[in-house]
Amino acid sequence: MKKSSKRLFSVLAVLAAVLCISVSGAVSVSAAKKHSTVLNGQKYDKVYDYNYYTTKVHPELAGKSDKVVLQYFVNSGMPRQEKGIATFSAKSYRLGNQDLRKAFGKDYKAYYLHYQNYGCNELSRVGTTTGVTKLRNPITVYKGVDYSKVYDYFYYVRKHPGVAKNYKDDDYGLLKSFVTRGMAKQYQANKSFNVKSYRYGNPDLRVKFKSDYKQYYLHYIQSGYQNRSSTALGITSLRNIITTYNGVDYSAIYDFKYYVSHNPAVSKYKDDDASAIEHFIKKGIIMGLQAKAGVTRSSKAYQTVLLRLYPNMANDEYVKANQYNSKTSYLILLNQNRHTVYIFQGKQYEWKKIATFPCCVGKPSTPTPVGVFKIGSRGLYFLTNSGSARCWYYTQIYYSILFHSQVYDDSSSPVHLIDASMGVSCSHGCVRLYLSNAQWIHANIPRGTTVVSYNRPW
Repeated sequence: MKKSSKRLFSVLAVLAAVLCISVSGAVSVSAAKKHSTVLNGQKYDKVYDYNYYTTKVHPELAGKSDKVVLQYFVNSGMPRQEKGIATFSAKSYRLGNQDLRKAFGKDYKAYYLHYQNYGCNELSRVGTTTGVTKLRNPITVYKGVDYSKVYDYFYYVRKHPGVAKNYKDDDYGLLKSFVTRGMAKQYQANKSFNVKSYRYGNPDLRVKFKSDYKQYYLHYIQSGYQNRSSTALGITSLRNIITTYNGVDYSAIYDFKYYVSHNPAVSKYKDDDASAIEHFIKKGIIMGLQAKAGVTRSSKAYQTVLLRLYPNMANDEYVKANQYNSKTSYLILLNQNRHTVYIFQGKQYEWKKIATFPCCVGKPSTPTPVGVFKIGSRGLYFLTNSGSARCWYYTQIYYSILFHSQVYDDSSSPVHLIDASMGVSCSHGCVRLYLSNAQWIHANIPRGTTVVSYNRPW
């Protein structure tokens, strides 16, 4: 054989060895083992390669069985978005596909399965399997509403890092958080819209929405952006303070700033003039709260408005009653000075007087207690200490202090009165009533009803 022929043969032999091909051209059996990519009937060959995973990601798993490594990848690696093959990154796939983020959220395993079963055959997913490191097309639609006019993902992340840290790269979760919680806190989520400014600048919306802050965002999205954009930024205090309610101007007796700064019960409305005026008309004026410097509850202007709104308030017991609530639909006032029991029905700020009973209260040496109590137990009658008399239809006010009838003899029925006193202070602390009135309370007033006992005139 010539030297040139020998040299050529040697080169071919080397190449054949490298390519696992014999000199004769026949393909040899590869020494590399083929590892399984199927687990419980599900293929993972598009997202997982045993050699890559045990070399690049978890070298400590090298040499373990196919099933063990694949199980680890599926059960532990996928939830951590670990890369299982050189050609696919679940994180890149998630960042690059808005529709999948909305569908799967933080269910990271779902992204692998989607690519394995569908995405690998979809041209729209090309370019998202690796290399995407930043969210593409952040989600702005939640439950059919597009919030893009008031919400920008990247702005919100920068503006509220404390919130965003819980939703890293989770634009759908962050949008949901903004809609369900951020709006209620009036968070700014777009450089072009500030809900406080929008609320401050539009008194008609304050009347309509009051402190339902989410509605201001929605209003701007739906129509406000077209003709109210000038109020979307830059307004830092309430414009055109509201002093009207249901078309009536109450400025003669009402001043917003005075009302919220002088009445602790309404200080929470210091930034909400619509709710403040509503509170004054529905509750404050009934309670006798002063709402303007120099205009007290006894002022003629105040009384004129009060009686026009609530004619029953000419009776001062209504003022007293509406300072209290009750666990039941009844309220009882005991005015000891007037020796009178007032029965109200309804609820706080809407109490309606349904009965007025004269009574006797405790004498100076055994006074009826003053305070707020709750109706307790009841019974048909009890015997006096001497055992020679009965008091009928008792209802407990406080320990041994009861509503009950006048004092009758010790007969089996209340026929013969021993003490018919009424309208004076003569009892041992209990509240004596006419028999029919004691019976009515016994039959109609539920346990837990508030009883207010007081001894100054109202």
